[in-house]
Amino acid sequence: MRDSNYGIQLANAAWFAPLLAISANLLAIVFGFDRLIATVIAGCGLALISFGFCATILAIDSIRSHGYRGTLLPAFIGLLLNGTLIAYILMSFLELTNLVGR
Repeated sequence: MRDSNYGIQLANAAWFAPLLAISANLLAIVFGFDRLIATVIAGCGLALISFGFCATILAIDSIRSHGYRGTLLPAFIGLLLNGTLIAYILMSFLELTNLVGR
């Protein structure tokens, strides 16, 4: 069995959380849930993305004490996924409020 410390677990959660959020939102779109349920799913997705970003930072911080094996690549993938989704959400919000693109 592979040695699994909390850094590896956080790194795996970091890349899995945004994929779970995207999947839940896609299911809400495909099945056409009503507006309230879709809003709750979107809020949970935002919470998962935020959790994934925090897990990424904690996983990268754990590299100093536990080493980089099994932690660095999943944490880097989590950083890319979560960072891209957070940037997309922020740009969508700014576009929605007409603060960008005037």
